[in-house]
Amino acid sequence: IYRGSETAISDIKLKGDKINFFIRLNIRGQRIEAYFKGQVKDNVMSGSLQAEGGSLEGSHEWKAVRSR
Repeated sequence: IYRGSETAISDIKLKGDKINFFIRLNIRGQRIEAYFKGQVKDNVMSGSLQAEGGSLEGSHEWKAVRSR
């Protein structure tokens, strides 16, 4: 999720092409919680996230591409 790290995803909801999920991270001792909202199209998911805690706090855009 963050520069090669891994974390569990929870509260996953997929309805049509819309996806929502929640993660908790610990990055360099900072606890961060993030709620993701997005859209799935072909091999790409993208959207926005709201992070709380640490230096990443605030709204951000995100994109994930399925590797083959």
